Amino acid sequence: MRKILFLFALLVPGIALAAQTQMVRLTRFEGKPIVGVAASGSFNVELIRSDRTYAVVEVNAEYEDILLFELDGRGVVTVGFRTNAPLRFENNLVCRARIYLPHPEFIHGSGAASIVCSGGFESNALQIELNGAAKLNGPEIAVTGEVNLQCSGASRMTDAAINCRELNGILNGASKADIREFSGNLFCDISGASRIRMAGNAGIADIKASGASNFDGQQLSSRDCRIEASSASKVNTGTVLGDLTANGNSASSITYKGDPTIRSITISSASSIKKAL
Repeated sequence: MRKILFLFALLVPGIALAAQTQMVRLTRFEGKPIVGVAASGSFNVELIRSDRTYAVVEVNAEYEDILLFELDGRGVVTVGFRTNAPLRFENNLVCRARIYLPHPEFIHGSGAASIVCSGGFESNALQIELNGAAKLNGPEIAVTGEVNLQCSGASRMTDAAINCRELNGILNGASKADIREFSGNLFCDISGASRIRMAGNAGIADIKASGASNFDGQQLSSRDCRIEASSASKVNTGTVLGDLTANGNSASSITYKGDPTIRSITISSASSIKKAL
């Protein structure tokens, strides 16, 4: 009898765990025009290049009744949980999504959402919005028009490769963006403790930095470069081939490479502007 009770005691936790981790898999929006994703909560999302459009979500069975899994009129798939809905077994929460689409135009991540891109994409335009502790990894995309990047909070974009006509980037808070390969015109405004690191080639590089922000572009060459730095910000850019205009104030620091045509250099307070050796 004792042996039977002992074996039962061993089995009960396993049975309970299995019940808690029972999953459901939902497939929706087959053949619908899908152009992006809006992920929130702790969702792990994979964007996969495919001419066949559909979306798959896997989530704990007990959360199916509060699941948000919708396609809006723009063609954006929303994955998350209904606002203010209680999560009953947070330690065992599993929420995954795979979105199959050919040309992403909108990527939004909030909360602790994590989005990964698989394969190279092409698009006419792209809007990326990251806030909270959201992460976007590996976007590799060629865009004929503009890319608009907005990062706030402690969000991060990593291992990106962007070829576009124009990139407009706004980073604040403690957000970070790492662009390993870039081509196009660049317009960026960074503030707070944000940081952007990028390599590649820019036609025009227009960089505004404030607060304790850091623009690390030592491997970014540009034809013409305009820099405004204030407070304790740092801007470090690569070779400037054409014209350079730089304005530094407070305790900011600006460093550049090459032998550009100096159009204007202005410094005030404890700021510094120098050419890298």
